[in-house]
This record gives sequence, C-alpha cells and structure tokens, in this order.
Amino acid sequence: MKKLILFLFISNFAFAQTAVLDTNSILIGEQINFSISNTISKTEVWPTYEEFLVQGVEIIEEGKLDTSENLISQKFIITAWDSGSYYIPPISFSANSKTEGLLLTVQTIILEEGAKLKDIKQPMEAPMGWSDIWPFLVGFLILTLIIYLLKKYVFGEKQNNIKIVPKMIISADVVALKELEKLEKAKIWQSGEVKLYYVNISEIMRRYISERYKFIALELPTDEILQNLRNKNLEKEDLITLTTILQRADLAKYAKSKPTDKENEDSLEFGQDFVNNTKNNKSSNSNNTNHIPEINKKIKRGSEPLNVRRKFLKNKIMSDNKSFISTDYDEFNENTTTKHSRTLTWGVWDHQLVNRYNDICLRHVKTRGIDALCLDFSVNSRDWVFLRDGKLTLNCDQENIQLSFHESSSKTEHVGNELYCFEYGFYQFPNPKKDLEKVCNANILKIRISGSGSYEEPNKKVCQAFQTYCQQFYNNFYDKTKYTDSLNKKVGKSASGCFIATATMGNYNHPKVLQLRVFRDAYLLKSNWGRIFIQLYYKWGPYPANVIKKSNGLKLLSYYTVVNPLSFIASILIKK
Repeated sequence: MKKLILFLFISNFAFAQTAVLDTNSILIGEQINFSISNTISKTEVWPTYEEFLVQGVEIIEEGKLDTSENLISQKFIITAWDSGSYYIPPISFSANSKTEGLLLTVQTIILEEGAKLKDIKQPMEAPMGWSDIWPFLVGFLILTLIIYLLKKYVFGEKQNNIKIVPKMIISADVVALKELEKLEKAKIWQSGEVKLYYVNISEIMRRYISERYKFIALELPTDEILQNLRNKNLEKEDLITLTTILQRADLAKYAKSKPTDKENEDSLEFGQDFVNNTKNNKSSNSNNTNHIPEINKKIKRGSEPLNVRRKFLKNKIMSDNKSFISTDYDEFNENTTTKHSRTLTWGVWDHQLVNRYNDICLRHVKTRGIDALCLDFSVNSRDWVFLRDGKLTLNCDQENIQLSFHESSSKTEHVGNELYCFEYGFYQFPNPKKDLEKVCNANILKIRISGSGSYEEPNKKVCQAFQTYCQQFYNNFYDKTKYTDSLNKKVGKSASGCFIATATMGNYNHPKVLQLRVFRDAYLLKSNWGRIFIQLYYKWGPYPANVIKKSNGLKLLSYYTVVNPLSFIASILIKK
C-alpha cells in the first residue's frame, strides 16, 4: 500500500508540468501546436511571449489560458521559416516546477533532381468584352424603368381631374411677427436654453428673408445672406440690425457664446424692427390674405400670362450676352470683386481612382490702393500636396510667370472609406493685366503646380482649356474687342452633379462620383451622342435620384447595378 501511494506521488510530480509539440520535425512554414501545462498549486509564474517562442520560431496564434480541475494550460500555433534545429529551453513555473527542453527540426523542401525554384507568376487579367458589359447595361435600364414606373404610378400625383383649390397666402412679415411673438411668450432663454433661443430667431429671420427677397437664405451662411441683401437696396440701418442678429446667433450656436440678458431681449426687438421696416406694404395692406386659384395642370408655352412670357424672353436675352463674369460690391469694405462665373476642374487618375481633383476660378479684387488678380485654387487629394510650400508656374512661349500660393485653410475628411486631404487658397498674379495677356496670347502654354517635393503638369487639353478660360475673363473684364472667339467655347462647369451617383453614395465628393464627373468632362462631352445623353440625363436624372436617396435598399441596388459598374467602365475608357 505504501509503495502505491509513493508511486502516485512520484507520477503526479513528474507529469504535472509538461511542454509538448505535435511533432519534432516539420517543413518550412508548416504550422504545429505547442502546449504547456502545470498544476495550479505549483504555478507561481506563467510564461509570456510576444512574437517569437525562441529566435526563429514564430508564434502564429496564442490561445487563451485554460483551467480544468487542478491544471492550468495554454496552446500556441507555431512555425519556422528557415531550416535548422531549434532548441526550446525548459519553462520554469516555480523554483521546483519546470518542463524539459524540446528540440524542433525544420527541414527544407526537397526538390527533384534537376528542378529549379521559380518565381510565382502574377495573375493574368482577362480581356474585357461585350459579354462583361451588357449585364450591367441591362440592369441599369431595368432599374431606370422600375424607378420611372414607381414615380409615375405609385409616387406620382394623380391628375385625373382638374381641381381648382383656393389657396390662402399669408404675407411673410405677418408669419415672421407671429413666430417672434410666440418665441417671446415661450421664454426660452429665461429657462437657460440660450442656444435654442438663437436657433429659433435665426430660422425665423432666414425664412422671412427667403420669402421676402426670393433667395434661399436657409441654405446660405450669414456672409452670403448679407451680400445678397446689399443688392436689394436696403437701408443701411436695417442691414446693420440684421447683421447684429445673425452674427449674435452664429456666435451663440457655434462658438458657445453667452449673450447678456439685455442682448437677448434686444435680439428679439431687432428682429421685429427689421421685419416691420422691410415688409412688403402692398401685400400687408390687403388684409394679409389673397385667394389665388391653384390649377393642377401644366401650362403650354405661349398660353402662359404675358408677364411670364416677358420673364422668359428677358432670361433668354440675358443668356445670349456671352457674359462669363459676375461682380459684387462690398460697401462696408469698399471693394469690388469680379470673378469668372464658371469653375475649371480636372482630375488626376491613379489605379482606377481619382487620386487628385483640382478646381480653379479667376477673381479680380479692387479696393483702395489694391488692384489684384487672383487664381482661387482648391485641391482634393488622397495625400497632402502642401501647396503653401510650392508655386504655380505658367510657361508662356518659354517665358515663366511664377505665382506664389496663399493658403486659406486645409483639412482632412473621410469620403466614403477613403481619407482625403483638402487644401484651399489662391495664387496672385504679380502684374495682373500684363500677365493675363501673356497667358491669353501664348502659342504654347504649359502649367506646373508644385508642392512640397512633388509637382503636377496638366496635359495639353487642360492647358488649352485654361487659356480659353483666361481669354473669356480678359474679354469680359478688360477689353471686349479681344479674344471674341473664346466666347463660343465651353470650358469649366457650373454647379451640376451626377444625380444618381450622388444620391447613391450620399456625398458629391465621393471617389466614385469624382470618377463619373471626370468621365463626363473628359469623354462624353467630346462626342455628339455623349452630349445628347448628358442633356437627357440632366432632364430626367433628378427624378430617380430623388427616389433613391430616400431608401437605403435602393441605394444598395443602385450601387451594385449602376454606380460601381459604370465607374469601372469609365476608368477603362479614360485610360484608353
């Protein structure tokens, strides 16, 4: 009996601590298990490893500690990438408890006689044919048909009967004054909600301005609202009053400013005074209500009222004047800003994605003692360009004009899954009229945009478009007798987007949307059928886009059947 007890004691001591390999011999890169265990009562220290078990033996995966009954154990998956023998030393758990050392042999691959090691061949790209493209085109047509049918028969307004419904119109000043009165009775700022108080004041004033002066004030920043109102012949005192209200509201909303109680009371009174001083007296003197018949029927061209036809003819005449500039006057700073009404844009491609997107716009500023011609420039890139450390060089018939960059702001922003860098600023011409005339007259024009340690040289087509762009500005601003041929050319773009792609991706600057915009400018606009397609798309594209942006399911369907395939095809065609 004593011999049995002694045997069990010796066995327990001998096998309590173990270090085991699945096998002692492996090939290079082959993975095996390495397990260690010990009794809990005799464990004072547990080994920890980082990347290698020993030098040359890499840990692929480290298992979790496992305790069962009186044992604690852990498993590792290990491998080695070089042939040879590796000694795994004993593992010590305490002064009286440690494992035995192990030997791991790693063998190389045995080649047949005469065989040689060769590099792995890269995958071959299969040529793209019509069979790869037509499923996407069919899917796009089917999706367009489904959206059209939904728009027409499900979401469309029923126009079976012509109904004349009296519509009551209340003047904007009456609505604004009532809203301000409600806000005063609510006593929001008195209860500590100062930010909410100014949010309501700002919205009431912006809605009033939108209705009274017929521009979308709700979507514009304060500076642009005030700039638009300066052209509306407002009294200077009223403009100052509105400036005080909106700027105080902006500070309270965005800068966490805390106006005084007197300023809170004054803001409401200023709003009421502004509305009373600028209201449309004609509409206010008619009991604030008008009954206007609203007919749910389209009016054909020629059958509309005379004033509508006059407006149409006026707009047509204005569009035929070949005007490419717009001018704003700031009476507070006494400066006049004239800029090209369009923006010149081009992209730089890399690995089937737009790696960089550039926007430029010519701008002339004149004030006391200053007559400056600037080139507003913004770059949207997947890496910092650091324009502030570089310059813009215009090579006009081997003569260089160098423009320094003045940075306005820079930021990074996630566009989809990509992190893009945005840099904004302007280049200034040393001799405005003389330098611009050199660009316009150049037989060979080259451009180099340099940053910190890198530069971009736009291709010949971009340089030609930039020269035409400058000629249009020179003609409209300096001398209307020069460069008249440039007035019939279309360069740059106004604000227009890829409706379906933007609705699908949710961001106008998403890389997929940028690709399709570059494809439109660089490929479709060069052919008659492309221009016809763009006209039809601009006419009908907003309808399916409005439906898609309201549904996550339609966004997903549109991405896989329309946006992603067209983006892939566009990248191939642009490269060719």
